[in-house]
Amino acid sequence: IDAGGDKRDVISLPDAAVVLMQGEPTVFVYEQGAYEARQVEPGERIGGRTELKSGLKAGDQVVVSGAYALKARKLKSQLGHGH
Repeated sequence: IDAGGDKRDVISLPDAAVVLMQGEPTVFVYEQGAYEARQVEPGERIGGRTELKSGLKAGDQVVVSGAYALKARKLKSQLGHGH
């Protein structure tokens, strides 16, 4: 069915790929052999997926399963510094 709306390319991820880090929506991107936490601007959530308005570009390798485990490891490593 063609609804006649505007056609645009969007990036969407499974809802579980977007986690909150310090209150900001974040995804983990795999770059140069490491996982980088990157803030994103989420849009609509439809059918278990979240549209991203900004923060990623086509071709970025994003963690879509296990993002919460990476978040926990990152937070644990931050607690170890200076405590």
